[in-house]
This record gives sequence, structure tokens and C-alpha cells, in this order.
Amino acid sequence: MTLPTVSKHTKVLERAGLVVRGGRPNTALVELIWQMWTDPEHLKAWYGPDGATIRVAKMDVRVGGSRLFCIEMRSPNGPRQMWFTGCSCR
Repeated sequence: MTLPTVSKHTKVLERAGLVVRGGRPNTALVELIWQMWTDPEHLKAWYGPDGATIRVAKMDVRVGGSRLFCIEMRSPNGPRQMWFTGCSCR
């Protein structure tokens, strides 16, 4: 993964832990965040409100790839599913 050059926003990025002093990217944290959003097992572990379950998570983050995931949860009106889909575009 190619990391962007740190610009005038270095202090904000440092406070967020995304870069270390001197403007070098915190590659371990950046890689973890990337995995949390692009790896289906990571997404299942954290995404959605309390009590929700990710039943389906398919991701191909290459350009032209697609993603599909489903959140299931109970509501006052019974179980509900919310489906999300999209494509990885340039």
C-alpha cells in the first residue's frame, strides 16, 4: 500500500495517531484501519450498532471490485436486515 505524503495537516494526523513526529506515517495503524474497512472478518467484528450482526460480508477492494454486506438486528417490529453494496471505483 502506498501511503500519501504528509501535508500541512501533520498536527491533526499526529493527534489522531496516524503519523509519528516528523511526519512519518504510522504504518501499523494505517494498515489496521485499512484492514478494518476492507477485510470481511474485521468488518464483522466491529461494524454496526450494539446488538447487530454482520451475516454477509464480501469485499473486493480492487478497482472495479464490489462489496456486499448485510446487517441483521432486532427492532421493536421484529428482526430486520439492512443490505449495503457498492463498487470500488477510481
